[in-house]
Amino acid sequence: MKSGWTALIQRGKTGKGAYLDIAIADVVLSLMTTHVAVESGSGEQHGLAKLSRGYVYYGIYRTQDNRYVALGALESKFWDNFCLDVERKQWLSARMSLQREDNPIFQEMKQLFASRTLAEWTTFSLTIDCCLTPILEVGQLHQHPQIQARGLIQEKWGHRYVGTCYLEQKSALDKATPAPALGEHTEEWLARLARRS
Repeated sequence: MKSGWTALIQRGKTGKGAYLDIAIADVVLSLMTTHVAVESGSGEQHGLAKLSRGYVYYGIYRTQDNRYVALGALESKFWDNFCLDVERKQWLSARMSLQREDNPIFQEMKQLFASRTLAEWTTFSLTIDCCLTPILEVGQLHQHPQIQARGLIQEKWGHRYVGTCYLEQKSALDKATPAPALGEHTEEWLARLARRS
């Protein structure tokens, strides 16, 4: 399988181009790498249980203001940092306990997360190394510092757009123009066609 860059280099060196067949399904399937490997090795159809809301250290929790945060303390050090900073030393050994309604640790964790707002947990996540992140709504993505730093969402013509998904000197949106109005370029195209005939 040839990548776009390989095809471009080939064209530059040999003068021959390449046909690139890239379907959206191909790209989406690449996000399923872990699931396919797990199913192939174990037969499990739903990915890794450890990453599927099975354990208290890896899940989504509601905040006081009915927003959500994701805790991904997969490694022990992150779980330990979390427990110690929220002053729940008694949770340290409960890392592998299940997210079940009859689990008192799970209930306590839900209560803890519900005691602070999304903004408070976001501040917490920026100071404590525990793999906690706010779950942003689509309308907030442009406010995220990493997205801003990388220029991934840009404003044009009074709307926000996703720019390129890789860094380059300039975004493709820098040269973009709004879609033409109906018939806006008709005369220009008719003149071009007339010159070709």
